[in-house]
Amino acid sequence: MMNMSLLMQDDYAQFEDEVKRNFYFLEQQYEFRLTQINKMGYSKTIRYESRYVYVNLSYGPPEYEPTMSFGRIGIDDALGAYSFEQGDLIQLKNCENWKWNPAYPNHLIGLISEYSRLLKECGATFLTGDQTLFEEMKAKRDSSVKAWHEQEKAINIRNDAESAWSRKDYVTVVNLYETIKDILTETENKKLIYAKKQSRRLG
Repeated sequence: MMNMSLLMQDDYAQFEDEVKRNFYFLEQQYEFRLTQINKMGYSKTIRYESRYVYVNLSYGPPEYEPTMSFGRIGIDDALGAYSFEQGDLIQLKNCENWKWNPAYPNHLIGLISEYSRLLKECGATFLTGDQTLFEEMKAKRDSSVKAWHEQEKAINIRNDAESAWSRKDYVTVVNLYETIKDILTETENKKLIYAKKQSRRLG
């Protein structure tokens, strides 16, 4: 137990050292300040801030691997808002040629180094406080969230329609399938047509 505790302490210390070393360019080139080193429970977070932008690096459970998030101070870290992550940045047009470097033997060191390289190569514009890339990332994120909600809604509608079909409740089948008629499968379309005929006959 003692050995495991010492190993974790070494990881936290290495995490902090590597973040300070790899992200020093924020202080040098973009007028960021290291504003917080916070250890809470088994999680450690290091925060950099400029006048407009924050960058957070964290390490801890459940994955015990470094994570990075960033955004606009007072906007993306406000209650109910969300920070951006490396996945949001990689989807941008100016980052379409980005490739992760898998050559690092140490996973912790490698991820921190790659996060730093990612910000340098793809995030230079927003690190200055420019809103353009943030708005592009937000639009993509909102679109993805909307698509996910629509997919979940369609799954629920399909399940309800199947239940109604098994009960021979054809009116409900029609009403449900009509709400997603643009994405019905061939089989579902046939059921909709049949259910309409049955509804008219029974009505």
